[in-house]
Amino acid sequence: MASFDLATIRRQEPLIIERLRKAFPAQIFSIERVPPTMSTTEFKRVVRQAPFIGVAWAGMQPKKDGGRQLAGVMQWRLIM
Repeated sequence: MASFDLATIRRQEPLIIERLRKAFPAQIFSIERVPPTMSTTEFKRVVRQAPFIGVAWAGMQPKKDGGRQLAGVMQWRLIM
């Protein structure tokens, strides 16, 4: 069985949300992970939670000179 504790997305998401909380307090804003492209049903669900911030992992842009080591820039999307 694989351990996902070291998965990059799982490690970065709480850090991103922690940083967002400095400007968007939990008493007012709900923050939730969402798919990068939401379906109509998903969009209708989150619209009712206004004010809402969706955090979506959109992909990774690998470095061109990375060689055999995978390195790059993670791409996150915020949906407000």
